Amino acid sequence: MVALALFVSLTVPRPPANGEAQWDLRKTWQELTPLIKLGFGLGVLLTLAVLFRARAATIHLVSGLCRGESKTPWQAYGQVRRKQLRVFWLSAAVNLAGPPTFGLVPLLMELAFAPAYPVAVLEDRKALDAIKRGLALSGGTYGRVVLLVLSYALLVMALLWGLVPLLHFFARMVEITGTPWPARVGAMLWLLLLGLLHQIYLVALTVNFHALQAVEEPKPLGGITLP
Repeated sequence: MVALALFVSLTVPRPPANGEAQWDLRKTWQELTPLIKLGFGLGVLLTLAVLFRARAATIHLVSGLCRGESKTPWQAYGQVRRKQLRVFWLSAAVNLAGPPTFGLVPLLMELAFAPAYPVAVLEDRKALDAIKRGLALSGGTYGRVVLLVLSYALLVMALLWGLVPLLHFFARMVEITGTPWPARVGAMLWLLLLGLLHQIYLVALTVNFHALQAVEEPKPLGGITLP
């Protein structure tokens, strides 16, 4: 997320000042050369790969804390495997390929994917297997997952709604200073806040996974393992 924020902060153009023509993103995209479009596409894929690996590392790090283990971020990164990232790629593909439904389809899909994230990473499962396992593990406590997903969705929506007045504010700052840097810094801070929100969401899902796993596993009592 930091890499994406830095990239956007350096590439976001200056917002139009009063009296200037508004941005035409489609026209701007059409005017780009094929080489630049290819580079942009590869940059997006590379950014997603970094983001998904960071998410998996966050789950490993939080899981270690739940088990009382001392683990550095680099050790958590070292535990990430390609198979553990498939659920993130599948989630992104489903959300991007879905029809425009004002966020309804992504929200419904996230209800299925949410419990699968820590399962895929910590139990080293493939995407579909992790989804089945996550839903089965949640069982009667699935309402907790729904609450986490809805809370995360509402916070993201609030952040998106706040983007419009934020853009107007930084457009005014650009007009006053005459440089595009206020807009770039604003874009970087907004993306960092969005990334922090998602990290907190993953922390909550991982803690919930360990709570469910503790209930599922039999507990020893006086040398006897209870079923």
